Parts: sequence; C-alpha cells; structure tokens
Amino acid sequence: MSSPITSSEPSPRKGDAYSLPATRYSLLLISYFRSGWAFLIPYLAAYLLYAWLKWPVNPAAGGEGIVKGVSESVGSLPSTAHSLLSTGVPYLLHVYWFLHAIHLIFGTLALRSWWKAPAVELQFSTSTDACSARPPPTIHRLPSGMDRLWAAMPWLCLSLLIWIPGVYLEMPADPWAHFSRMSDWQYTSNPLANPEWRKSGSFLIYSLVEPVDSSAAKLRIFDLGNTAFSILYYWQYYGLARACGLSGRFAWWSVLANFLLFGNNIFGFHRYYGMATTVLAQIGVVALARYAVHGVRLISYTKETPRATRLARWVVQFALFGSLLPLIAFNHVQGLALTAMALAGIWAWRLSRGHPARLFWLGMVYLMFNVVVVLLRPKHPDVAGLYQTRGWLNAWYGFDLFNLNSYAFERAMQICGLLGLINLAAGLLLAFRRPVVAWLTILPVVVLLSPAYGIFYTNAIAHFGPSGYEYIDTFHRLLLGIPSGLAICSLLALISPYLANSWRSTAPAAGNVTFAALAILLLLFTSLPASTPYYNRLWQVLMRVPNDLQMAHVAAATDLDLVKNQSLDVASRLPATPTFHVMATPGTGFVLSAFGNTMTPFRNKWMLYPVLSTPVNRLNSVQLALKPLIQQKQFGVVVVPAPATLTSSSSQAGFLSGHWLPNQVALEQAGAAELEREIAPYYSLRRDFHQVRIWRSK
Repeated sequence: MSSPITSSEPSPRKGDAYSLPATRYSLLLISYFRSGWAFLIPYLAAYLLYAWLKWPVNPAAGGEGIVKGVSESVGSLPSTAHSLLSTGVPYLLHVYWFLHAIHLIFGTLALRSWWKAPAVELQFSTSTDACSARPPPTIHRLPSGMDRLWAAMPWLCLSLLIWIPGVYLEMPADPWAHFSRMSDWQYTSNPLANPEWRKSGSFLIYSLVEPVDSSAAKLRIFDLGNTAFSILYYWQYYGLARACGLSGRFAWWSVLANFLLFGNNIFGFHRYYGMATTVLAQIGVVALARYAVHGVRLISYTKETPRATRLARWVVQFALFGSLLPLIAFNHVQGLALTAMALAGIWAWRLSRGHPARLFWLGMVYLMFNVVVVLLRPKHPDVAGLYQTRGWLNAWYGFDLFNLNSYAFERAMQICGLLGLINLAAGLLLAFRRPVVAWLTILPVVVLLSPAYGIFYTNAIAHFGPSGYEYIDTFHRLLLGIPSGLAICSLLALISPYLANSWRSTAPAAGNVTFAALAILLLLFTSLPASTPYYNRLWQVLMRVPNDLQMAHVAAATDLDLVKNQSLDVASRLPATPTFHVMATPGTGFVLSAFGNTMTPFRNKWMLYPVLSTPVNRLNSVQLALKPLIQQKQFGVVVVPAPATLTSSSSQAGFLSGHWLPNQVALEQAGAAELEREIAPYYSLRRDFHQVRIWRSK
C-alpha cells in the first residue's frame, strides 16, 4: 500500500488550463473530507476536553438556573469575552463555531482542488481514504470537472430524496425527543450537567441550530443536517460494499437497497434517526468495519514487503480504530455492541480464509462456550420464570426467533422485514463465494439464537427489577448490525456475468429480462404493506407529514413574544420564581419545550401510556393537579388548542406501527373548551393564533 499522501504529478507548465497543482496539502484536504468522518473528530476531541475539565459550554447557561444564565447571555460584555474573563477559556459553543468556519474554508479549498484537477488523476485508497496523484494517462481522455459532477449526480439525487421529505417530525415520534434533547443544551452549563452528555452529537446539532431564533429556520437547518448526516452514513456504506468486493455500480445499488430496507418497524433508519446521535455512531460502526476488512487483507504480507511498510500499515489501522471507537462510544452505546459484532464476523472470516476446515473447529468452540454458559452461569429467577415462559427465550435460553408466534420473532421482524429475510437467505448462499458478506449478514442472527447472549442479556435487565422488563424488547437492536441489502446485491453481482453470457446472443431478450427484474422489484416495494410482518418502509421514507400531525401551529407559536422567554417575564412579575411558567396539554407542552423557549408541567408525548391520553383522564389532571396552580397564578401563559378545530382524525403511521395512538394528535384538542372554562376567572385571552389560543394571567 502506498503512503497515505503521495504526490507524483509533473510540475505544471505555463499555459496549462489548471495552474494549481494537486499538492500534498490539497490531497490531504481531499482525503480528510472524503473519509466522511475525520472532520467529526476535532469536535469530539473538544467536547471530551470540556467534559473532562468541566469547562462552560454555552453562554445562555453560564449561571446556575435558566434565568441567571439567560441574563448573563444578554449582559453588557460579549459572551466570549465574559467566558474568557471568568474562566480563561471560551465557551464550547464558540469553539464549535470556530471549527465550523475552519471546515467551511478547508472544505471549499478541497472542493476546488477536486473540481479543478484534470491535469492529474486522483487515486483514492479504499482502505484509508487517502488520496494520491499520478501522471495523466495517454490512452484515454482526462476527466473534466463535468465528469466529476456527473459521477456525483447519484449522490445529489439521493440527497434530494432525503431532503424533500425532511425530518420525520410527526407527533409523538422519537425525532421530537431528539429535537428536545438538542434544545436542552441551552440550559446546560457544562457537558457533565446534561444527563445525556454521552451523546456528544446532540451538541454538534445544537451548534448549528442555536444562531437562529425562528422555529421555521431551526426546522430547515434540522432538515439540512438530517440530509448531511444521512449522506455521510450512506457514503460509509458504499465504502463497505466496495471493500467487500462489489463494483461501483453494484455498491451503489447496495446503497439504494439500504436506503429502502434499513430501519425499525415501519420507519426508515435515516428518516427516523437522521438527527439522533444514533446515525453518528452508525457512521463509525460502518467505517470501522470497512477498515477492518481492508486490515485483514493487509495481514497477508509477502516476504519482500519491507518491515517499515508493515509497521506503517499497522500504525494507520490503529490510528483509524483509535479515532472511530470514541466517536461510536460517545454517540450511542449500542454502537459498541454492533462494532463488536462486525469485528467478530470479520475475525471469523480471517480465521477461515483459505482454511475451510477451521469453520468446523470455530463452530465447536462456539458451541462449547454456550454449553459452559448454560451449565455454569448463574441465572436470575426471571430468566426462566418470566422471559422464557412469556415466549422471549426458547428451551436453550436463546431468543425464540424460530417460533412465528413468539414476541421475539415479532420484534426481530420489525428490523428485518420480509425483504430482510431474503437478504439473510442471500447471505447463506454467499457463504463460500463472498464469505465476508455472509459473516456480516448471518452472525447477528446466530448470536441472538445463542444461550450465551440470551442469558447475559436477560440477567442484566432482570437486576433492574420489574422495570427491567421494559428493556427486553430492545434485544433486537443487535440486528441493526446486518448490512441491509448488501447480500442481495453481492449475489446479483455474482450471477450477473452468467446471465450476460447466457443472453449475449439475444440482446433484446436480455433487455426484457432486465426490465422484468426492475418491474418485479418495483412491484414488491409498492405492493407489500408497511404493517407486520412485511415492514415495507418505502412509504414512510418518502411521505411528507401533514402540518397538523407534526403540530406545526404549535411550533410557530413559539416565535410569539407572549410565549417566548417566559422564564424571564414571569420571574419579573411574581415574587418568587415559579416552578412552571407555561401550561399546556401534554403534547403541546412537549413541542413548546422542545424549542427551548418555555417551561411547562406534565409535558410528555404519552407514547407508551395510551390510557393517560384519554380526554377524561386529562380533565381529571386539570382538576386535581393543575387547578390549585391555576388559582395561585403559577403560570404566566396558558396555551390551549383552539376548540372546534378541524384536524386529521388519525395517523396512518401510528396505526401501522402500533407505536402510538392513531388519534394521538386529535386527542390534544380534546377538552379545550373545559380547560378554558377552568382558567377564565384567572386568565384573559390575549391571542388567537392559528389552531392555538394563548391566555395570560390577569
């Protein structure tokens, strides 16, 4: 392997169309951004340094409490100067903005070098993402800037497919929690003060959204961020497909397959988790798997390979691993389990590579390990008494994936789906032709079936007591380590040459067969339902959420002065700072809090507690819990859904997924007239804004 950065192009001659040579520095910049993850490491390093030293992160939370922090942020001194004078270090938010500016400048230079480099051919290492340059060939036309743009056109089209539908902000889906987690940073003084501080990517998202005040602008930035992070993930997946031996065309088809197949329940992965830190962890997992595949191939050195070259290769591999593991660990802990799964599959492929007999001994060792765990590992009473009797575990304490009526099978199907089962079958067929793809595809299922994983997992959650049962349905997340669609595309890549040879003499027939194959795929993706057990995600990936189901009217209300920054307003009018400043129904209050402008009581998405979402129980909550607070005027503002407002009666996604009540948003309107009757003696109507009415204390 060549050194990470090399430059072998001739010196530019006078009159060359391209006068800026592909220097060592420009190649370094191109490699830096082409990796798809290296530019995330400076942010992570700064974040961990501030967490370790407990340095301040945000001028809006510089003091203790929200009111004090906001007061300091609007003081006479600029926030950066205030931080430097008080602590000697700038706020982490400003460090991130500085890194944004540096990356914008360097990214522009890298893009310019990539665009205006027809005088040399750029050659990229798929193992390290390093870029090298070589003299222009004389046997074919040099690539122009338009050629490079044409090569990038599929990625631009994929970006549009992600950006046009936007982030999936249907209430009460999880992306609202991701948005709220991002907004919580404006009330946090240092990283460790945030309960979710290990998800470092949320602060990166916050640094992009914080400069704007408009709710619409925040959501537009959220959409752009979702598009960028999703493209970075699919870029890593493309690299993994190339590392596994697929050509550029089939690697791109595997990206499209992953775009349509990868997800949970009816929700596509990038649409549902694109602005969660999960996608950043997944970027690290896939990138690390790609480098591991190349690392295995680099182990087989020839005797002529210099020792210094071998050492340099190992140093590069360890540097890559040392950078990616923290990126994974400090964005989502499940990424470590997925990483261990991918590395185990690649290691098993390495052991059996060229030695099929080792597969037998590897299987025997794995079998004996599970027998020892079953016989000697102590088991919590709930393992056999609760999880096994309720259909989660089978007789040998593995997860009961072969029982079509078990909870375990249903949860596994929510990730795999019918087309995912086809991908697993393709992985089995590739066991001897593309073993690395087979290992990556099959191993997560093998681990879920093993007693060792079942016992360790259920023992761990059983120690939480009765509440631990809520975590049993997360066992299936190990299946997120399966590269969705990769086995199918690898199998197609293997059989396509045979089909081409068979139909070479009848080109029209070959064209008809290709058209028929595409028609069958289109028929599958358009006819298979999104509900269990098929879990076709095409509809959810491309659909646009109606405005009322994503509570756009409530989001717009956060820009009003009546609602915005109520913490300061109420504190100035009441003798003591109240605990809560804005009252609203649970879902409305959650949206208000997600934008970070208000403090509301009893805010919740009520996703897992449908009984509490009934109108009767909500009215009881008003009478029993809120009425004394209303009488004491503990709220500066009450936000009430407008009575008799026409809204969507149900949510198709809620109905198909079973993840929330289909009439969840409609129930937010329930009891509005009764609520206004309760508050009328103490509050006056100040604003009738779209589908919400805003009342203020008299």
